[in-house]
Amino acid sequence: MKMVMKLYMFILKDLPKNGFDSVRFELPSCKIVYKDGNYTDEEIEMFRTVVERGMPSFFRWANQGGILSA
Repeated sequence: MKMVMKLYMFILKDLPKNGFDSVRFELPSCKIVYKDGNYTDEEIEMFRTVVERGMPSFFRWANQGGILSA
């Protein structure tokens, strides 16, 4: 039986009066699975780039039991 690992990266922006903007990426596809708020296309692409570049570390930390265990 093959184990498949999926991670989700949540990005939140605290807004002074309106709560949060939020975007969630599914890894490893980097597909947006949830988006709420007023992020610009440029912000979304910047977040996607950060998620793509950090993905090897995110999976390594998950396999080690989380970032605090790494």
